[in-house]
Amino acid sequence: MYNIHMTKFDEYIEGSKKILLITSQPVDPDCISSGLVMKKYLEHLGLNVTFRFPKELTQEEVDRNSYMPLFNEFIHSDTRTLLTEGDFDTLILLDGINWVQFYDYKNKELPEPVLDKGKKIIQIDHHLGNPEDLATNQIKNNKASSTIEIILSEVVPNDFLNKDLATLTYIGLMGDTGNFRWNFNPTTLRQAAMLLDKGVNPTEAIEHMFFMKKKEYMDMVKYVLENMEYDDELKTVFLFLPQAKLQADGIGEHRYRLIKEAFINEISFSIKGYTIGIFMAEETTNGKIKISARGSNLNNKLSLPGFFKALGGNGGGHFHASGMEIDCDFEEFKSKMKHVLLEKFGEIKF
Repeated sequence: MYNIHMTKFDEYIEGSKKILLITSQPVDPDCISSGLVMKKYLEHLGLNVTFRFPKELTQEEVDRNSYMPLFNEFIHSDTRTLLTEGDFDTLILLDGINWVQFYDYKNKELPEPVLDKGKKIIQIDHHLGNPEDLATNQIKNNKASSTIEIILSEVVPNDFLNKDLATLTYIGLMGDTGNFRWNFNPTTLRQAAMLLDKGVNPTEAIEHMFFMKKKEYMDMVKYVLENMEYDDELKTVFLFLPQAKLQADGIGEHRYRLIKEAFINEISFSIKGYTIGIFMAEETTNGKIKISARGSNLNNKLSLPGFFKALGGNGGGHFHASGMEIDCDFEEFKSKMKHVLLEKFGEIKF
């Protein structure tokens, strides 16, 4: 055994034999690394582990993440059958606060799964917000940079990590901190240094995550620049994409994802004098409105989870990164959002 002293996780897992391990959607480096590192550690403990990411990945998502070590073990499919059959004594939920993050909620052909609280449930997470009552056995720290940071701090001993697992862990840290540009703390950097000592070479991951952009992606950056709006009063840049515009511009699901990624990653908090970027789009499949926001780590003083909570969201995410989904009229919600944003800015002492 690596842990000399009994940890909270050791106590939670005691007596478990068959584990269902689910890491949350949407897919990102933190959920991938958290899931795979936990899978390997639980198997090392001699436990029978069934691991899932709760929805099928697109080919684009597979291609984007396939450089990561052990990605061939990242099994992705809807979890509802596994949850309904209940062939496990312990359920471990990683990197999420809401139940819909742990099954493919967009698949309307199957009923919503019931969270069976007759089972032992363990939740490990770092997000802010109003979490649903998913588990009594929790390991949470919303000051941590990522779920993989919590796992390394409170679950998996450093000595367990070989080079592949250390590389996975480093990628998870990079993903949720933007290559250590935001949302990190002294523990994050100490962990990064330890992982580098284990032989991690971050060059390939940095290239894949931050520099190797396809021409189609850069075309969508151009689309964003041509269509976003600057609001000087709110010190905010907006990208509004109602359903009619998406259809008129021939924006399908693939290009829509690239546009959202381009705005969030490249533009939203990169323009001097504008502290927040907000993406708002009306999905062509179900008409629901999706909103994502990012704030400048240097200048933004508005809690984005608090802002979205005032709009009817659950208040999840991080201080500078949050979002919500709602079913309502696009223009009405756009007006309401700007009004609430103005109110929230009025409450802040700059």
